[in-house]
Amino acid sequence: MPTKEIDAKKLSTPNTRFKAFSKEQLNELKRARAMIDRTIAEKHESNWGWNYSLGKGRQ
Repeated sequence: MPTKEIDAKKLSTPNTRFKAFSKEQLNELKRARAMIDRTIAEKHESNWGWNYSLGKGRQ
C-alpha cells in the first residue's frame, strides 16, 4: 500500500483526522486503550473491595 501525502488542512478536520493513521497504528492505539482501561478497572475493583470490607467491618 503506497503512502499518500497528507494534506495539513484535511488533517485538522475531525472527519479525516484518523485517516492519517494506518490500520496497524489504530489497532495499536486500541490495544493500549484496552490495557489502560483494564488497569483502571482492576485498581477500581480492588479499592472498592477494600473499602467495602472496611465498611462491613465497622458495622
